[in-house]
Amino acid sequence: MNDLTSNRLFIQTNVNVFYRRVTKIRHHFAKFEETLAPLYLTPPLMTPIGDEIEPEIPRFVFNSKQGHSQINISQISLAINVSYDEKFNRNYDSCEKYVLERLSLIFPILEKLSEDKICYVGLINRLQYHSKKDDHTEALKFLTEKFLSKGNYQANLNDFSLKYTNIVNDSN
Repeated sequence: MNDLTSNRLFIQTNVNVFYRRVTKIRHHFAKFEETLAPLYLTPPLMTPIGDEIEPEIPRFVFNSKQGHSQINISQISLAINVSYDEKFNRNYDSCEKYVLERLSLIFPILEKLSEDKICYVGLINRLQYHSKKDDHTEALKFLTEKFLSKGNYQANLNDFSLKYTNIVNDSN
């Protein structure tokens, strides 16, 4: 394991799922609460707004019992936001297991509610690489060489983002 990989911290994961509008999402509240109760505080926060108002406003907000994650559910999307503490942030397998456990609970409900019309799933992982050098060029060089062609590294680079998008089914 090289020095940069051993100094990598997993800070945060965000999973965003977008689906066709489910106007009556509140009618499915009990199923979400029952499914998430082992891991999340109940009852969740419920937003007191009508079904016809702004579909992107979360109708339910679940906070995890240990305070590491939050699930926001609206008529058109679901977001899982996870922040890792020192028990998790150096272990990718633990982070992955944490997120997958929650997704495996939620996806069957979403697929049924949206009639299998999930339009988009996005995943964002925020990592922090610590470099021994004060200017952190070592960490950025490692990332660009790992994920870009070798000739693309620029010495004055101070931030790095990478986005992959795959269209699975464009008929939605």
